[in-house]
Amino acid sequence: MTPSSGGSSPERSSERTPGRSAGGSTGQSAGRRLRGLRRPILAVLLLAAGGLLLSLPALELPERRGPPVLELAVPPDDPWADESWSPTPLDAMPAAPLPSDPLGLELPPEDPQAAAWRRYAVPVPPAEGRPRIAVVIDDLGLNAALARRTLELPGPLTLSFMTYAEGLEALGAAGRARGHELMLHVPMEPGSEAVDAGPRALHVEQDRNAVLDDLAWGLGRLSGYVGINNHMGSRFTADSEAMRPVLAELRARGLLFLDSRTSTRSVGEALARELGVPTASRDVFLDHEISEAFIRRQLAETEAVARRRGTAIAIGHPYPLTLELLAEWLPGLEARGYQLVPVSAVIIDRERRPRRPLAETGAGAG
Repeated sequence: MTPSSGGSSPERSSERTPGRSAGGSTGQSAGRRLRGLRRPILAVLLLAAGGLLLSLPALELPERRGPPVLELAVPPDDPWADESWSPTPLDAMPAAPLPSDPLGLELPPEDPQAAAWRRYAVPVPPAEGRPRIAVVIDDLGLNAALARRTLELPGPLTLSFMTYAEGLEALGAAGRARGHELMLHVPMEPGSEAVDAGPRALHVEQDRNAVLDDLAWGLGRLSGYVGINNHMGSRFTADSEAMRPVLAELRARGLLFLDSRTSTRSVGEALARELGVPTASRDVFLDHEISEAFIRRQLAETEAVARRRGTAIAIGHPYPLTLELLAEWLPGLEARGYQLVPVSAVIIDRERRPRRPLAETGAGAG
């Protein structure tokens, strides 16, 4: 019979009619049983999968690595292990080693055999007619890594250590072991009040006792050195009254004075000669402008000065670029007909053969 247009389909009718066939009832019961088993079976499968995961060995993910780090082979007791640039605060400094007797301006007789600058000078062979070049690297000791790089350069160089740097005895001993000559770099008042020369810097306004106290403190920071040169000091080295007690004390201790010539008005070399202090002045600043072209020009100028005058003193600093260019330039000096010597050898030469002052070749800071 054809269903009427408003009737239900046979499938829907059978779901709502109480009188169902036996086969339909059996199929429905089986469906319900299967649906009832779904959840237990699913739970068993999940438990089995979890056990399988737990039984697997742990996966080791590759370690994330950044850029390669260059590690320096530094012994555990190496005093240079601290790579940081860290000038020592004034209040952390040891007490100033004061002299046993008041220091005066009178110059005691000097025994040439006992003079410290002669005793600690690095010996060099005769020049045999070759122009001599001394290279001074100052500002040393404030950065341990750069100090180590400087010590490894071909020598003999003259290494001038900051009085307020740390670990100076170890640095000095290492420098001497590598054949370099030692000096102290003494901070002195610069031309500008806005510039700080560092702890225990010598100032024009200080009275004589204060100047000598700070100087004695600095001179006690290292042993085995031949003398000092000024760090900054444009104002201080231009004042003869301020410089006089400093140079008198150097004379009493048998030390030399290298005038860094940070100012054309410096009286350091002339006054040192007047007081009988072994002395010389810097001829060339290598790196007051830090560029490869400039430093190369200054190295060439150092050679030119040595050819004209017989000796030349160049001052540089432990800048990475300066050290790189020196490592390239120094080994070829002998082949080009020059002799690399410490600053003491140049002073001896100039005492024997006085020379007229050289025009400024580079200005210094301070």
